[in-house]
Amino acid sequence: MEYEVQESLDIISARLVSFEQERCVEAFIIQQGALISSLKAKSQDFDNVFSGLKKYITKMQPEYFATGTEDEIKKKIAYYIEETQRIDLEIKAFDNYCSIKYEYEHIMRCFYTRLDKAKQNLPVSQEEIEEIMK
Repeated sequence: MEYEVQESLDIISARLVSFEQERCVEAFIIQQGALISSLKAKSQDFDNVFSGLKKYITKMQPEYFATGTEDEIKKKIAYYIEETQRIDLEIKAFDNYCSIKYEYEHIMRCFYTRLDKAKQNLPVSQEEIEEIMK
């Protein structure tokens, strides 16, 4: 029950953070943490966590990353990648990871692709949204 409560708190926190579009990557990271609680709780339903992760990716527009010097932007993106990779390792260490592997890895590919496109100042396209939301 403790893990289910933590999952819910993380999901709510991510939603609150996401109200400011420039914090959508932070919301993604918080939501990714909710997945750890879901796995600890031996949940069978990950739809709520996955839909949030996808939604936050679609909000990652380039102008969010455009603040600061080129060096500052690279540092910010490097920090996000480092944080998500740290959480990613934790998620992949769970015995029940195999139950979410396909969907989770699709989401993470979309996340890294979006970061790369944002660095190149490319906005989220309708085709990209459709790919993310698969």
